[in-house]
Amino acid sequence: MTTRLILVATVFTLLFAGNAWAQEGENDPCAGLTGKAKGLCTAYSLGMGCSSDSPSANAGACDKVATMFKEVTGFPPSVGLPL
Repeated sequence: MTTRLILVATVFTLLFAGNAWAQEGENDPCAGLTGKAKGLCTAYSLGMGCSSDSPSANAGACDKVATMFKEVTGFPPSVGLPL
């Protein structure tokens, strides 16, 4: 339950503050995305590190955000993004 609350809090924080924390320019893996897709991408790749070799979140949390991202965009976070 605690993990779920932390995940939800992280996603919503990054969803609404994602633009402020996102990297700018060519290094932004979420460039070109807006709104929910940008926030979820930011949470997945930058906030939780799910696209790295050593993510800061557990696999379940990464899977949940990836599923939410796919529901919003129609594709998983690693497809079409330089993650």
